Amino acid sequence: MKKLFTIVALALMTLGANAQEEVDIPLDKAAWGWGWNSTVDVTDGVMSISLSDNYGAGGTGWDPATDWSNYAKLCVVIDSYTGGWGQVVITFSDNSELSQTFGSISSQTTITADIEKNDKSSGVKKLVIQGGTGTPVIKVSRVYLIKKLEYEEGENITFDQYGNILAENLASFSNSAKVEYTVTASIVTEEKYIGWGIGRIGSLDGSVTCFEFALKNDGDNVYTCTMADLRAALEAPANEYGQQGINWNVWGQGKDGGNEFTRKSFVVYEVKNTCEVVVGPAGYTTFSYNKAIGLGGVNAYTAKYEGGKAKLTKVTAAPAGAGVIIEAAEGTYKIPTLDSATDLVGNDLLVSDGTVTGNGSIFALAKKNDVVGFYKVATGVAVPAGKAYLNIPAASRDFVSFDFGGETTGIEKASVAIDANAPVYNLNGQRVAQPTRGLYIVNGKKVIIK
Repeated sequence: MKKLFTIVALALMTLGANAQEEVDIPLDKAAWGWGWNSTVDVTDGVMSISLSDNYGAGGTGWDPATDWSNYAKLCVVIDSYTGGWGQVVITFSDNSELSQTFGSISSQTTITADIEKNDKSSGVKKLVIQGGTGTPVIKVSRVYLIKKLEYEEGENITFDQYGNILAENLASFSNSAKVEYTVTASIVTEEKYIGWGIGRIGSLDGSVTCFEFALKNDGDNVYTCTMADLRAALEAPANEYGQQGINWNVWGQGKDGGNEFTRKSFVVYEVKNTCEVVVGPAGYTTFSYNKAIGLGGVNAYTAKYEGGKAKLTKVTAAPAGAGVIIEAAEGTYKIPTLDSATDLVGNDLLVSDGTVTGNGSIFALAKKNDVVGFYKVATGVAVPAGKAYLNIPAASRDFVSFDFGGETTGIEKASVAIDANAPVYNLNGQRVAQPTRGLYIVNGKKVIIK
């Protein structure tokens, strides 16, 4: 095993303002050449960490002076691994660690460490990718950092008379907006002291718990999350009083009950440089903007016409002027603009300037008879400016369905009977306890819940 002082000081290499405001960490054999029970090789941009014995690892490190203050996440993209157990371990400047385990990997998987959320963005000392027993190979195609978002001046949201935050006061914020909430703990008398406290954020009807938190300090206790963390609670069914929103409960313990807890503030910081997209009752719309846009907060897709279907591919950003399909519940969404984004590959969506009219080959997104897809535009009817469309010359069909990668049909916006015991997942593979209106996966099939 090589000693830690042989870690190569590695400069972070910026590849320009790309689609997700990302910064690549080079897969350089010399920089990653330390570890234990392993050898490292880089071929055609893919790093292979070959384990020669149980629990081997490859890794890299940084000079302590490296500035990490602008970064929120560190991501490792693993193409394949057959060892059954592995982990990514980050060691911070204070020698604390953040780790995430993974199993065998047969298709490209991204392991993400949220260094901002863990208050560790001040410095990362080293990164280790470790495997399990036997002599497997870990293939890594990319390691990169995601920059922190910048926010507008915060907006203070008032509590109602019961200490709740109503959903109607948060509807205009994007999923990427940062929420900062403060609870003040105080000692009632000099003879009493603060013991401990716990808090819970959840929906007003009690069906959704977003997270729980600990109160540790005498004084202000500040907690942060994104608006996306709270959406499940905001979209849960109304309570007995017809209200939707966030319930904030705090419990404390001290000597002779000597604690007081006050909900001090609830402040929302919107991401700087955003644009708005409006999604109608169909749950889908096409969109284009005159600046590059980040799409990580919504489900967004390109479309390629193949075999009589529109093959949809999920994307997280789009360059200026590119057309995309956005899927979301009905509403108005704010999405961030970027300095630039990489071109979209294999995207057949074109964007109308307002003069494009139906001529037998123009197909626009629409919902007819409760089915969403691309329908042929009637002759002479204009496609609105800024909306995307497909141009399919000599098309003998009137309708083009969506293809999500093997499962096809027009998306039927009909009520679906769901087994109450069947787990429900979103398109990212995350289990959803209280699904709202939208597209989900149930029993291995895509369904629309109204």
